[in-house]
Amino acid sequence: MNRLRYFALCPASLLAAWLFAGCSHTKVTSSWVDPALGAKRYEAIMVVAVDERADVRRRVEEEFVRQLTERGLRAAVSHDRFALADIKEDKQNAAGAMREAGFDAVLVVRLVDTRTLVRTMPEFRPQLALTPYQFDPAVPYRSWTAYYDTSYAYALDQARERTDEVLVLESNLYEVPAGGLKWTGHTETFVPEGADKPEKLRAFVRTIVANLAENRVIP
Repeated sequence: MNRLRYFALCPASLLAAWLFAGCSHTKVTSSWVDPALGAKRYEAIMVVAVDERADVRRRVEEEFVRQLTERGLRAAVSHDRFALADIKEDKQNAAGAMREAGFDAVLVVRLVDTRTLVRTMPEFRPQLALTPYQFDPAVPYRSWTAYYDTSYAYALDQARERTDEVLVLESNLYEVPAGGLKWTGHTETFVPEGADKPEKLRAFVRTIVANLAENRVIP
């Protein structure tokens, strides 16, 4: 695990970009699609979340299945068919079982890293950044004394630490039963302290499914 310290007044930081982006807290940092894929599309996908925490595996797989099914694809979870250790023990058997069940691809998702972000957050957050209209002499912040008063109040404020996380995940889609890699995507998901984790999971899955569609891996 990486432990990073961020401060509130760091507008150039990646964290600030995440905080004020407004919509999704998941971004694709890299993706690749097999150039030989051609016109082939995968419409029957089994999802394997490689996480020994049974509840986490179940939630991730079920959310992928829900969103893939909404797009008209056939999708299924794997947790009710295979234990992770059984897949490791006999991968050919697992691939054969997936093919026999009518699946032409398997989406494997795993957590690569978790970064902990510790930030100093004052209780009082004045607007310190100058916007163009504030250069008008009629605006109070045009006066350095007014600006100083606000800044001084900010400096005296009681600070508290908040701990956020960035989850780094890798998602790979392989053809069944041959096993060739057809698409891969790396993502980073910002999870603020006290965040609605189910919503963050939905946003992560939406991002992956959208990237699969944009790369014409799925219809």
